[in-house]
Amino acid sequence: LNSTKDMRLPVPIVPSFNMFNEVVGDVFVIAIVTFAISASLVKLYATEYGYDVLYNQELVALGLSNIFGSFFQCIASCGALARSAVVVSVGMVSQIASLISCIIILIILYVIGPYLQSLPKAVLSSVIVVALTSTFMKFKDLKKLWKVSICDALIWLVVFLATCFIDIPFGLVTGFGFSLLTIVYRSQYGGRTTLGRAGTTGIYSELKRFDKLEEVDRIKIIRFDGPVYFASAESFQNTIYRLSGLDPSKTKHHHRHHHKHLIIHCCNKSRKQADDVTLEGSPGGDPKGSVTDPQVQADAETEQTAQNSPTANDLRFIILDASSWLFIDTVGIRAITNVVKQYAFLGVEVFIANCRLSLLRHFETSGAYAVLPADHFFVTLHDAVLVAQDYLASNRPVVSSLVSAVEVSDKNGKNDGCGSDFEEIFEDSVLEVL
Repeated sequence: LNSTKDMRLPVPIVPSFNMFNEVVGDVFVIAIVTFAISASLVKLYATEYGYDVLYNQELVALGLSNIFGSFFQCIASCGALARSAVVVSVGMVSQIASLISCIIILIILYVIGPYLQSLPKAVLSSVIVVALTSTFMKFKDLKKLWKVSICDALIWLVVFLATCFIDIPFGLVTGFGFSLLTIVYRSQYGGRTTLGRAGTTGIYSELKRFDKLEEVDRIKIIRFDGPVYFASAESFQNTIYRLSGLDPSKTKHHHRHHHKHLIIHCCNKSRKQADDVTLEGSPGGDPKGSVTDPQVQADAETEQTAQNSPTANDLRFIILDASSWLFIDTVGIRAITNVVKQYAFLGVEVFIANCRLSLLRHFETSGAYAVLPADHFFVTLHDAVLVAQDYLASNRPVVSSLVSAVEVSDKNGKNDGCGSDFEEIFEDSVLEVL
C-alpha cells in the first residue's frame, strides 16, 4: 500500500529460465524453508482446533500455487504467521476466508489503494501486532514445559527469541538445528541404570527406584536407554564399564603385568628343567623328564589365577537390557562386540535380552554372531538370568577369557588388542629372560 508504483495485476507471461543455473541452489533452500514455515503454522492451528493434517496435501497445494503464481512474476508463497493470526482472530475458519481476502485485495489495488499510500507503516504494523497478541501470550506455556522437559523448554525459548528478534525463517532454521543438538545430547546422556530383581520373581526394575529390589549374585543387569549408534557408541562403552564396576582397560593392565612376570618365572623354570635334562642325558645318566612350553604353562597358571581372583569371583555375567535400543548402526555393533571381547578377556560373559527382531537381523548380517553367538540373546531378562545362574550353579566355564578373545580376532582377520597384547607380553618377557 505504501508503494508509489501503479498498483495493478501484472500481465501473465511465461517464466524465464535464463538465470536458472545461478539460482537453482537458492531455489531448493527457499522451497524447504517455505514448506517448513507453512507446516509449522498448520501444525500450530491444527493442534489448537483439532484438525487432521495431511502434509503431502499441503505440499501439493504449495507447489500448485507457486506454479500458477510464477506466470504473474510472484514471489514464492508460503504460510505467514502475521496474516494467519489476523485471519484466526476475526473468526475465519474455512477456505472461503482466502477468497474473501483476495477480493478485498483486488478492491484495494484498483479502488482504495491510491488513498492509502500516505498511511504510515506504523498504523499497518499495529494491526499485525494486535493480531499477534494471542501468539505472544503462549509465553506462559514455558513454565509448564520446563516442569515436563528442560530440553523442550529450551527449544521453545530458542525458537521464540530467534523468531521475535531476528526473523521467522531464521528462527525456524535455528530451532531445527538446536533440536538436532538436543537429540544428540539425549542419546549420549539419557537414562543409564542397573536393574534389580524383586525377590525370586521375574520382575526387574531400577535399583535406585525401589528399595526392595536386589542385585542377582555375581550378575550385573544394565539398561542403556536410547539408540546405540555412532554418536552414543563411546558413551555406551563407558556406561557399561562404570555401572558394572569393572573397567577392562584398568584390569587388563593388571593382568598384563602379572602375566609378564609369570612368563619370566616359567621361562626360568623351563631353562632349569632343560639343564637338568641335559645333565641326566649325558653319558652315565638316564634321559628323563620333559621341558614344558613356558607360554602354555603361563596360560594355564594365568587362567587359574584369574578364576581365583577377587574380580573374577565378584562378577561373572553382564546382561544388557536392549528393550530401549530404538536402532543400531555399524559403529554401535562394533562398540557392543568390543565390550564383549574386553570382558571375555577377563572371564566375564555378556548376554543381551529383550532385543528387537530388527536389531537381531543387524547383528546377524554384520557378522557379530562370531563374537556374540545367537544363544547369548534372550527373549526376556529372566531367561538370561536363569541361564546365567545355571552356569554358576554347575560351575561350568562359558568362556576361556584370553583364548576366546584371541580366537575370535584371528577368525575375523582382525585383532582388537587382546591377542596382540598377549604376543607382545610373551616376546618382551622372553627377551628379558635372555
